[in-house]
Amino acid sequence: MPPPDLQLLFRTDAKGHPASFIDVIDDGLEGALDVRIPELLALLNGSEGKSAFNAGLMLLSWGHREAYQTLNRWSLQPNSVPWAGESITRQRHSGADGSWSLIADALRTSRYAKGRPGLDTDRLSGIRSLLCLTVDEDFERSLATTIASISGAAELLADELDVAIEKLISAGEIEQFDRNFQAALLTKELARARPQRARVLARQLGAKSPSPRAQREIDDLL
Repeated sequence: MPPPDLQLLFRTDAKGHPASFIDVIDDGLEGALDVRIPELLALLNGSEGKSAFNAGLMLLSWGHREAYQTLNRWSLQPNSVPWAGESITRQRHSGADGSWSLIADALRTSRYAKGRPGLDTDRLSGIRSLLCLTVDEDFERSLATTIASISGAAELLADELDVAIEKLISAGEIEQFDRNFQAALLTKELARARPQRARVLARQLGAKSPSPRAQREIDDLL
């Protein structure tokens, strides 16, 4: 079997014209590019590096079930993901790896995908997987924004949000990224479901001498 044409898969729109990766994803949200799914799945499950990562982003955005199952496996062994050791993207503020942030963005994009049975459940399961990584991975604003974009998500994920925030608070700060900022953003999402608990956590964060950008988020809660 010949190797997949990455230019066709990732950089060619539904009309056969050159396009950005984001525009190709947008073209496929309603099924116009479903013919590419078998090759994307082959990349997702059999490739190393950026090809597997990009296939995952595309299939997650389109709400494909197998991609969500793969995401759950990746989150259990984040140091063994296909792109481990590669510089996929860097966060603007921290310079930390931003690959998981892009995955969170893909989950947010999937709300525009054609519906399928179980997609809402899979999307929430994907977010739960990402919440388990918040102590070690810099999501910037993407994970909190994804939770905010899904109706009722804060209520359904309240227990997991609470656990993730407590872990961020107890873990302390590191050079790689601003954990207090990440905790503050997630606390604002928890406030949608448990406002009193969110205020307690916000006060704990405020006592940790947070960065100015984290303090601004905390002030919004208090």
